Amino acid sequence: MPRLMAKVGELERTEDARLPSVAEHDEPMSQYDPRASDQNPPVPCHYFDYVVGTNTGGFIAIMLGRLRMNIDACKEEYNRLGETIIAKKRHFKHNQYSHRKLKKFVVGLVRDRVSTDESAQDQPDALLHTTGEESRCRTTILTILKAKRATETPHLLRSYPRTPIGASPHPREQARNRNPDVNINCYVWEAAMATFATPRYFRKVEINGSHFRDGGTWENNPSVEGFNEACSMYRQETGASAAQYCPVGVLVSIGNGIGAPLSTFSRVRALRKSLGLVGNSDRSLMDPERVHRHMTETARHWGIPYYRFNVDTGLGDVEMDEWKGVVGNHSITFSAIESATRRYLDQIDVRNELNDCAQQLVNYRRRRCPTIAAMRYVNLSTPGARTPHHIPRWQRTPAHGYHSGGDHAYRHSNPGRQYDPQLQQPHRMGHPSHPPQYPVELPYELDPHELAN
Repeated sequence: MPRLMAKVGELERTEDARLPSVAEHDEPMSQYDPRASDQNPPVPCHYFDYVVGTNTGGFIAIMLGRLRMNIDACKEEYNRLGETIIAKKRHFKHNQYSHRKLKKFVVGLVRDRVSTDESAQDQPDALLHTTGEESRCRTTILTILKAKRATETPHLLRSYPRTPIGASPHPREQARNRNPDVNINCYVWEAAMATFATPRYFRKVEINGSHFRDGGTWENNPSVEGFNEACSMYRQETGASAAQYCPVGVLVSIGNGIGAPLSTFSRVRALRKSLGLVGNSDRSLMDPERVHRHMTETARHWGIPYYRFNVDTGLGDVEMDEWKGVVGNHSITFSAIESATRRYLDQIDVRNELNDCAQQLVNYRRRRCPTIAAMRYVNLSTPGARTPHHIPRWQRTPAHGYHSGGDHAYRHSNPGRQYDPQLQQPHRMGHPSHPPQYPVELPYELDPHELAN
C-alpha cells in the first residue's frame, strides 16, 4: 500500500524553510525503530513509496527519494546550498542567481552521492529513472513544461517509467493524470535544475528540446498531484478500479510555514499574472492550506491516515530567499527557522500527531520486512505514542492487506480500502453502491464548509 510524502514548495523562504520540519522526523523514527541508531540513522526512502515536491521541495524530494539521503546529509547539503548560491544574489541581473553556479553545485552533489567509480567522477550522468533498490522509493517532481509551439502545462518528472494507460473508463481520471504517456528520462541534475527554475531567480532549463521551470507557480502544495499519481500508478500496475479503491496507505504533507509576508504574496501574484498562467485559481497559489483542507476531507472520506506538518508561527517575517549570513558554523536564517520549527513541534498536539505518524510508518516498514527476526518488532509497543483507543478510527493502521515479501507495497494483492457510504468508514469487502469520484479535483470555487456537507 503506497505511502506518500508531499513536499510543499513555495517561492517564499527559498533558503531553508522546509528542512527543519523534515529534520525532526529522524528523532521519532529512531525512537520507534530498534534498527535505527546514531550509526545507522533512519532513511526516509525506507518508509515512503513516493516522495513528491515542487520548487525547493522538489530538490529535497530528489535528495530524500532518488539519492536516498538521510536527514543529516540533506541538512548539510541544504545549508551548503544557502552559502554557495543563495548568499550570492545578483541584484542587477534579470535572474538573481547564477545558473552556472547552481549547476556546478547540483552536479557535484549527484556525482558524490551516485558515482562510486573514480573513472566516472567527471561523468555525473545518473539518470532520473532508476531500477533495483533505488526504485523502491519513487520520486516525483512537479514542473511546468513549455514545448515547442505549445502552451505551458504542468508536467511530472518521474524517477520511474510509465507505460501508456490507454482509454480510461473514468474520463475525469484520464484528465487529471499528468503526462501519463510522456516519459522524459533526464539526468538527475537536470531534474534538480528544473525544479529550481523559478522565473526571475533562475533561468529555464532545456531538456530534450523542451523548456522546464518550477511548478510552484502552478501549484504550491503538491499533495493532490501526488495523491492522484499514486492512485493512478496503482491502478495501472494492478488493474484495480480507481473509482472504488484508494490504495494510499499513509499520506504526509510537509509545509514551509504559515504567514508569509503580504509583500511576497503580492510579488507572487504579479509574477503569475505576468507569466500568463491560466486554468488555476490564485487562491490555490496563495493559500496552500486550502489544498490541505481539501486533502483532509478526502482522507477522511477514504479512511487514509493523513498528516500535515506546517510551522504555524515565527516564520512570517522570513522574507523570500532570505540569507543573513553565518555566525561561527551556523546560518542565522537556518537557526531562526529551526528554532521556530522546534517550538512548533514542542506543542503537545503536534508531538502526538508526529508520534502517530511515525508509528504508522514504522508499522508498515516492519510488516513488509521479509525476515522473521525483524518481524518480531511488529507487535512491540511504541514509547511515547498514543494507544489505538486514542487514535481516530479512520486513522488507525489497518490489520490486513500488508505485503511482507519485499519493499514494493504498491504491488500487494489487496486492492486497498473501499468506502461504504452507509457505514461512513472504509472496509475491506463488498462494493459501495455510490463510489466517490476519482481523482481528486481541487475545489477552488467551493467554500471549505461546502466540502464538509
